[in-house]
Amino acid sequence: IRITLIKGINMKHEKAYANLIKKAGPMFVELKAYMFVGSSRRRLQERNMPFHEDVKEFSKKVAELSGYKVIDEKKESRVVLLAKQDYKDRIMRFD
Repeated sequence: IRITLIKGINMKHEKAYANLIKKAGPMFVELKAYMFVGSSRRRLQERNMPFHEDVKEFSKKVAELSGYKVIDEKKESRVVLLAKQDYKDRIMRFD
């Protein structure tokens, strides 16, 4: 599952996101910052683009509430990866 985080719009209700994640039970959850590009610039503003620290903080809360853990992140891409457990042979790596 990928959740695109938009500052000032959907970066709240961590418990509700955690409940949805628990219900769906995916192997991985990717929380990624909204990027101010393309046609979205007509409806959103640059200030809606969260910094990596914002994404990381929100992701940690969701992880704690859902029983998942942060297993990877990439600051340059403003993305955090959650999983119930890490996998030795995981293909999706952010390094």
